[in-house]
Amino acid sequence: MYDRAVIHARNAGVEQMYVHALSENTPMLRIARNAGSTVHRDGIESEAFLKLPPANFNSHMAEAIEEHYAEFDYQLKVQANHVQDLFENLQKWQRSLRGLPPAAGTGQENAPAEPAATPKHPDHS
Repeated sequence: MYDRAVIHARNAGVEQMYVHALSENTPMLRIARNAGSTVHRDGIESEAFLKLPPANFNSHMAEAIEEHYAEFDYQLKVQANHVQDLFENLQKWQRSLRGLPPAAGTGQENAPAEPAATPKHPDHS
């Protein structure tokens, strides 16, 4: 995510990124350092500076490709959740047609059972 922020800032004309973090926040400082930032510690606080090169065709294309990839990944996950919900609902429907109790782990184990439909007598149609 930090890399995406850097490339977006670069393409927006930002010349330098700045991070202010607690010195104990080593994961954030490691991310900044791995991106090429210069980190300065001052007691319990730290600052990281990253000089950004000017935007070019490659940086704009990289940002566009990453944005499309992120959108594709998100939509794929949304569709996977829809398919999972569909299968869960089909299983519930199938169990109810067979007169079986809800499957364990569905949160419906202790729900009162629906009364079985009483067949109509042919004379009372």
